[in-house]
Amino acid sequence: MKGMIKKFINGLDIKGHKNVVLYVVLYLLCAGNMLFMHYMISGTTQTEDYLYCYEYIDNIAGVVFDVTILLIIFLLVTRRRLKCSLLMTFIVTLLWSFSNILYSRFFGQYISWSALMQTSNLANGFMLSCLSDGVACGDLLFVLWGAFFVYLYRSVRPVRLTSSSLLKFLLLPLGTLCCNVLTVLIIASQNEANDSFWWNMDRRFYSSLQSTLSPQYTNFVSGSLRVLTMSAWEDMTVSRNLSAEERAQIDKEARNHDLRRTSEHQRAEVDNVIFIIVESYLSLTSDMKVGGVEVTPCLNALKRDSSVYYNGRMRSNISIGESSDGQFIYMTGLLPLRSTITVNKAKSIKLPGLATHLKKTFRGMKARMIIPTLPSFWSQMDMCRQYGFDDLFSETDYSPEACSCLNDEQIFDLAMREDSLNTGSFFSTILTMSMHSPYSYPIESADTLLRDGSLPEKLCNYLTAAHYTDKHIGRYLQWLKEKGLYEKSLIIITADHHAHARMLDMDGKLSEDIPLYIINGNIKPDEAFYGPCNQLDVYTTILDVLSIDDDWLGLGHSLLHKDYVPSVNEKTNRFSEAIICGGYFN
Repeated sequence: MKGMIKKFINGLDIKGHKNVVLYVVLYLLCAGNMLFMHYMISGTTQTEDYLYCYEYIDNIAGVVFDVTILLIIFLLVTRRRLKCSLLMTFIVTLLWSFSNILYSRFFGQYISWSALMQTSNLANGFMLSCLSDGVACGDLLFVLWGAFFVYLYRSVRPVRLTSSSLLKFLLLPLGTLCCNVLTVLIIASQNEANDSFWWNMDRRFYSSLQSTLSPQYTNFVSGSLRVLTMSAWEDMTVSRNLSAEERAQIDKEARNHDLRRTSEHQRAEVDNVIFIIVESYLSLTSDMKVGGVEVTPCLNALKRDSSVYYNGRMRSNISIGESSDGQFIYMTGLLPLRSTITVNKAKSIKLPGLATHLKKTFRGMKARMIIPTLPSFWSQMDMCRQYGFDDLFSETDYSPEACSCLNDEQIFDLAMREDSLNTGSFFSTILTMSMHSPYSYPIESADTLLRDGSLPEKLCNYLTAAHYTDKHIGRYLQWLKEKGLYEKSLIIITADHHAHARMLDMDGKLSEDIPLYIINGNIKPDEAFYGPCNQLDVYTTILDVLSIDDDWLGLGHSLLHKDYVPSVNEKTNRFSEAIICGGYFN
């Protein structure tokens, strides 16, 4: 082995023992960028599956594969100049590592191909401020690591490889593939199934399903280049066709209405439906006081109203799409994809939109969505059409001069303006924004600052934003009462997703449950369920409240059942993935 390595290095025409060592160290520093990224992300977000010892071997093999392929590409670009190629490889791996670590602090994931396709959204000033808020003191290690690379880089003598020497670099990525096969053989030997070897090869290194259901695991085991290449290939190719067996399984599940429809419930007699989706809203704000001031007095009053259904134990089911995933769940009764920003695929397929359902039930109903951002943000315009909305109102409809996200006072002003112009039945979905991160400072529009020395400053800033949002929800509900619309409307108030505890300096110290309010739903308190539930259940529950019967009632379960059964499990995730990627409703 020692002789083979010596022969390999001598064949690269890198003159001088010291020069060889320096080039090896520079290569290892490039690999160190990628290893640091994987271990930082897996340590903070955790992989979906347990990592065995042989999977750490795969991780190292994946890093060697990524770094070597990048190096070969840059060697071709620079016409085989090794020193320059290593510099380019180091810069790319360093930036990729830092970007992924920063991205994971906000989204809890590696950067996916679909995220790269949403670069215009991520480059939005508001999103950049959120991501930059995740920069930590420990990130200075990247500066020190880079300085060490530059120090060594200046000492190395330039080398221009021959064509035959360049070809020898291909032995490294080929060797990593051999390591992959070896680890699969270890797994296969523990499995008696005849197809276990090829099944494991596909599952661990090439299967889109594995990547979708276990993105953290797949990135750790396979490396960035392979996952990005597979994801890009999927985006460029036609969606997969559902097999007859898959379609039959989905049909059977979707048409099972035992836990999705309550025959005893009397339909809510309303003309309108108003759905308020509050940004990053945690249940813990209910009944909470800071400095003697109630954080959410308006919503607390609703919680205490016996005619209002309230459940503060709802779990967030979002994936890497964050807010867009929350909307997707509520508007379709499906779970989002786990490693792909769902709207990238969903905007081009047919969906069972909530607005479409409601317009069939309420003849002549007009459906609109009111958002605080531009219509292009997270493909809102495309998705509104998919959900069945007739109109989308955004920051440009509030004011042509608007150049940033609307605050909650502005968004509810816009909602009241559109409601007042409506002459018939309507479905209005309103998205708020003021409770969005970052929480490093209080929101500018806040008129009351909540402060408590015993609480972290970021948590106080979050509670200040919640107090502000509550005030304008209360103002909007009072306006509905004055206009005679309150009693005629089914009103749902919930969160798009939870606020991440780590962003509030409360990691592991608070519940991330989110609340659900249903007003005028004619829900009998002694027959409904008030325990732990899921975002996925909201779509189904709304249809149940309105006694809407259809083949598709979502994959959630109705909360009007006292004998509620949890709706989110691996089967539900698989069905949602198959429905979205397979175009089930097309």
